[in-house]
Amino acid sequence: MPAKIIGEDCDVLVTFKGAQDGSPDAGVVFGSVKMFLRSAKLNITWATADVAAIGDATQKMQKVKSSGTLEIEVVTNGVTGTAPQTMPIFQGKDGFYVDVTIAPGTLTSKVYSGVIYNYSFSVSSGEAVTENVTITLGTNGIDAYFVA
Repeated sequence: MPAKIIGEDCDVLVTFKGAQDGSPDAGVVFGSVKMFLRSAKLNITWATADVAAIGDATQKMQKVKSSGTLEIEVVTNGVTGTAPQTMPIFQGKDGFYVDVTIAPGTLTSKVYSGVIYNYSFSVSSGEAVTENVTITLGTNGIDAYFVA
C-alpha cells in the first residue's frame, strides 16, 4: 500500500537538472522552484530473487532492486525560484531529472531524485492553479533516489 506524505504548511522545492541522459549530476541545473505542496504519495516496490539452494523445500526470497514513484500535487500560484516562471511549471519537462525536496511543516525534509514521467495541469474559475506530476524513482543515472 502506498505511503502518504501529508503535512500542514508543506512546501516542495523542485530542482530541474536537464534531460535524462544517464548522468544527472553532469548536467546543467536548469533552476529551482519552490511551491506549496497540496499532496504527495510515495510508492516503492521491490524486485526479489529466490536464493534458495537446490533441494530446499521452501523459497527464500531476497530483495534485490527497488523502484517507485513520487506523485505530487502542487499549487503553482505565487511560486518562487530561479527557473523560468512561466506557467505551467512542469509542462515540457517530461524526461527531465529532478530533485524534489519535501518539507512537511516542522518535520524533517526529505529529498527524492528521479525523472518526470507524467504531468497534468488544472485551472478552474475561483480555484488555485495546480499541477500534478509523477516522478519515476530508480532510473538510469540515479544511484540513490532517496536522501534522508
